[in-house]
Amino acid sequence: MVTPVGDNDDDGAQNDAPGNLDEDDDTAEEGAAAAGANTTVGGGNQSAAAAAAAIDVGAGADGSSVSALEGSSRPGAVDGSTDYDNDNDQSDLYVDVDPDVEDYDANQDVDPKKLVQRGQSQKQKQGEQEQTPQKQKAEKQDVEKAGQQEQQQQQQQPPAEGAAAEAVVEVEGAPDGCGSLSRELLAQWAVNNTVMVAFTNSIMFRNFGPTWLHHVRKAGIKYWVLAVADNDTAKLVRNYGADHCFLVHENEIDDTAADFKWGSRSWQLHTWQKVLTVRHVHMLGFHVINSDMDVVWLRNPLEHFLVKYTEPDYWVSMDPITTANPLGDDGPELGVSTHHYMNTGVYFLRQTPGGRALIDKWYEIRSEMQKTGFHDQDGLYNYFKDSGQLVRQDIRVTLVVEGKTKLAQLPATLFQNGYSHCINQIHKVHGLQPFEVHFVWVWGGNAGKISRMREQMYYIDPPSYYSDGYFLSYDVEPIQVRLQISRGSTSAAALADLPLLLLLLHLLSCKMVLVLVLDPAGFNEWRDTEAMVETHLTALDSQLTDTWYGLALAALLNRTVVLPKMKCFCIQNWFENPQCRLPGEPHTRFPLAPACPADYVFNMDALASFNVSGRRVEFREFSFLDNERTHAEVKERPLVVIASRKATAPSRDGDVLTIPSGLKSGPLLAALQPFLQAPAADVAGKTAAKKVTGAAPKRLHFRNPRLAFGGWSDPAVAQEFEAHVAGLPVRWCCRPDAVAKEHKVEVHHQLTMHPAKEVTKEGGGGSASAATAQARLRLRLQH
Repeated sequence: MVTPVGDNDDDGAQNDAPGNLDEDDDTAEEGAAAAGANTTVGGGNQSAAAAAAAIDVGAGADGSSVSALEGSSRPGAVDGSTDYDNDNDQSDLYVDVDPDVEDYDANQDVDPKKLVQRGQSQKQKQGEQEQTPQKQKAEKQDVEKAGQQEQQQQQQQPPAEGAAAEAVVEVEGAPDGCGSLSRELLAQWAVNNTVMVAFTNSIMFRNFGPTWLHHVRKAGIKYWVLAVADNDTAKLVRNYGADHCFLVHENEIDDTAADFKWGSRSWQLHTWQKVLTVRHVHMLGFHVINSDMDVVWLRNPLEHFLVKYTEPDYWVSMDPITTANPLGDDGPELGVSTHHYMNTGVYFLRQTPGGRALIDKWYEIRSEMQKTGFHDQDGLYNYFKDSGQLVRQDIRVTLVVEGKTKLAQLPATLFQNGYSHCINQIHKVHGLQPFEVHFVWVWGGNAGKISRMREQMYYIDPPSYYSDGYFLSYDVEPIQVRLQISRGSTSAAALADLPLLLLLLHLLSCKMVLVLVLDPAGFNEWRDTEAMVETHLTALDSQLTDTWYGLALAALLNRTVVLPKMKCFCIQNWFENPQCRLPGEPHTRFPLAPACPADYVFNMDALASFNVSGRRVEFREFSFLDNERTHAEVKERPLVVIASRKATAPSRDGDVLTIPSGLKSGPLLAALQPFLQAPAADVAGKTAAKKVTGAAPKRLHFRNPRLAFGGWSDPAVAQEFEAHVAGLPVRWCCRPDAVAKEHKVEVHHQLTMHPAKEVTKEGGGGSASAATAQARLRLRLQH
């Protein structure tokens, strides 16, 4: 199996790119022998009694609770006087953890000591697991009631005085920042002894923080905690109302305010900082769910980890884009070992000796791995690859760290990435609702991630994003196949202006034959990779031509452009795409639905900064008009603009405006201005914008943008526009080498944006390669 390498950064990736491939499926060394139970994980649910590990906080000499890291905000200290030696054995710093289990409730945190007595015999534990469902339900209700009573008693207690009062203030965190890490701090937010930790600096939080917070709260996840890099970040997150936070301990990042560009030294250190942070939290006795900030949480995963599948010590994503599990199976992934690359953006670390062994080993190898340039997931992957392991397919785990840790892969149907959620949508194939989406397998760094989140209507923008300003949308034609079939005096140009129904009637009356191409018939069953690639490139070429005109109109009229729902017939990738898909991936269907992601077509940074004559041309995602947050006046009843060769002057009939076709920017602006209240941009001909009375249309929609815009009146503006649009399209990747050699074409193809070429008397147009592709399409459609 060929498994791509995923990028786990959550802020600065230029390409969240699977880069290296690992084809090593060798059997693990027998020396990593088993130290785990034989309880079956993959086949079904375990009893609710198999839940989170019970916690015994321990006590100090005076009877107060003990926290391993409490008492000092100074990095490198356990308390006010003792240095924290990170190179020595720290096992004595772990909070004492009882491996027994308590009943589970995702919405009610309970005192584990009331549920489990330390020193239970194995027979007693087995007896608990064999209780009837009715008895389990009754006991669970008793636990919930006890927990609620305890909470009420705590709320009725008088305010603390003296030193106790100061401790309470410290636990709640400073009003303008975040407190120091301690067990007491985390315990007030933990649910069933579990916390979800997300490390962030100010740049990451500005990009993804509001979206991350919105979705964890919407999913009912109450146990989230932000580990902030510095005091500036602490103030920022508190200003957003995020009071679940602490300042990271043992900060090793060279520049906490860096943008963490993928591959940079700061980015590399940031990935290892997450390991340090998770270890510190785990040492305090908690189960830890690690989450990057570019993750959207859709459901609460506690029951999955603490009740349903309790065997693995460490759950991690192997960067999957599909699943080997049977239909509807939500257990750990089948048939995966640590020779498959992992993505550490989301993982679960259980509070068990096996969980402790893994995080300690990860911490131990960090210095050596950093010297060789590895980030956190590269480091762990290389350690696993070079050390012994034993695959236990019966319980779907791999035994690692000298057999001490049971590792399982998060199921691709429930813990997803930008490909499995947005492209092949494997969760829909299996009829499952995901827990989260980690927006890797996305092009274009932060801009690409944000765009993809917006397309899925997950990203949280301010209300002004959905209402302010004026908008422009336009139609695109994915594939154009022009055949010279007219006779008599009817020209192809005249036919182009006719509505589709009239065109068909005209052709029938002339006994003509016309091939109309919408979506190529049977495309998803094609096996000819080059024919599929040519279809894709032809479709994009046509749609990018329409977009050239759409952007020109938006720049001219000073409006925000709403990207159309473009059609893709191949994926965009970092390596070869046989039959336009990832190697061996069967579920991707074309054209991609609901539309082609913008990061498959555009250089997202260039699109985000696109401007003409110093004026930004902002854009909105293809789902903007489908989003419930978009104001109705933007969605409903746009002014539809149709360019016609027969029109000699603009004329409006209700919500339809007909204009003469082929007008250059100056005359076009003058023709449109009487119908627009808002002043247009003073570019392309320097025509003064006139403000007229009446309500301006919130959105203009151009039905045929190629006819509506005849070019720029000012050659200097035309030259500037061409220079800017030239940098917008991406380089498509990739044909397989064998296909490229067979057809004498390049592996890559640089997409371009250009105006339409003149239609010849014979009705043809476009490049020779496009004509060849159209011919191949016609032949295939006729079979």
